[in-house]
Formats: sequence, C-alpha cells, structure tokens
Amino acid sequence: MPKIALVEDDDQFSELLSSMLLSEGYEVERFLNGAHFLDSRPKVDLVLLDIMMPDLDGFRVLEILRHRKDETPVIVISARTSEQDVVKALELGARDYVWKPIRFKELLARMSRLLSTPRLDEFAWALNEQERKLTTPDGIVTLTPHETVIMKELLSKPGRLVTRDALMEKLGDRAETYKTIDVHISNIKKKAPALRQKIKCLRGQGYVFEP
Repeated sequence: MPKIALVEDDDQFSELLSSMLLSEGYEVERFLNGAHFLDSRPKVDLVLLDIMMPDLDGFRVLEILRHRKDETPVIVISARTSEQDVVKALELGARDYVWKPIRFKELLARMSRLLSTPRLDEFAWALNEQERKLTTPDGIVTLTPHETVIMKELLSKPGRLVTRDALMEKLGDRAETYKTIDVHISNIKKKAPALRQKIKCLRGQGYVFEP
C-alpha cells in the first residue's frame, strides 16, 4: 500500500483530501506545516506539498529535502498558478504541479505515474558493454568506448572510491589525463542527468558511484 505524506496547512482541505485518498487505498500521513513534516522525516512513497504555508513555505521545504538528498517524489498542490511558481517548484525538485481546486481523478493519475517510476535508489542500473548501452531512469543512452569502461568500473564498485589513476589504467590510453577523465564523467552526466546525483566527485581523489 503506497504511503503518502500530505503537507497542507488548510486542515479542512487536508482532511477531505486525506479521506478521498484513503478510499482509494492509500495510506496517508498528514502534516499541517512544513517544519513538522521535515522534523518527522516520514518514510513515504510520495509527498503532496502545498506552497503557501506559514513560517516555512513549500519552496523552502523542497530546498531542504533536496539538500538532504531525499529523492522522494513530490507533487506540489497549490492555488498559485503563475508560470514562475510552477517553474520554480520544478527547478527545486518537484516532479509535478497541480493547481487548486484539484481534479481528483487527474491527481490520482499523476500520482500513479510517479509511483510506478522507480526511485533512483531503487533503480537497477544496467550496462551492455558490447553495444555500449547504459539503462538509466532517463532512458537508454549510448556511451563512447571510454565512457563504457568508466561506467563499468564505477558500477562494479558501488559506494567505493575509484581513483582517476585507476580509471586511466583501465582505459590504457596514454593520452588520458586527470582532466580528460573529468571531461568523460561530465559527458556521461549530460547524457544521463540522473547520474548527476549518483556519481560524486571527491576532489583530488576520484569518483564514487552511490546507488
């Protein structure tokens, strides 16, 4: 049963929406302000987040969630309908934006779509070395031969440091330098944006793939 965090300061609306979600089989945990939600750190599958809340608005909640590396999908539900607000929410990490008054069936469809998409920490990364194809949450991307060697090394050592020297040795190319290794990594991240969060650079040392 998917568990939903509903962060909404309008108690009457929150109670009504919660009841409707419960009738659809969801488990719902309600929070009447952003600070309570952040302090509680609930383990949920999806967050429904209001923007206009006192003390700590939804934008700030999004900032803090992403700073914590919390990739729980967030749908913003707000009466604010300006393009600027929608863009800001999406840039801060929201996965969708729904305007009030909500259309419940549409909200359910949007929730279902997000809940059926694997989270990055649950995704099975797959590399086809022969075809140089990497399966990512962004889709299947094609790598260069050097990028394929680098990804094979990183994927084979999850959570462990892979030094630039080790990558240069695996590539076996005398033209490779620390700078070109960094360029390869940058190009991989451009092809698969999800890897921007997964491949961490340890300055002066190398890279860590964090599944």
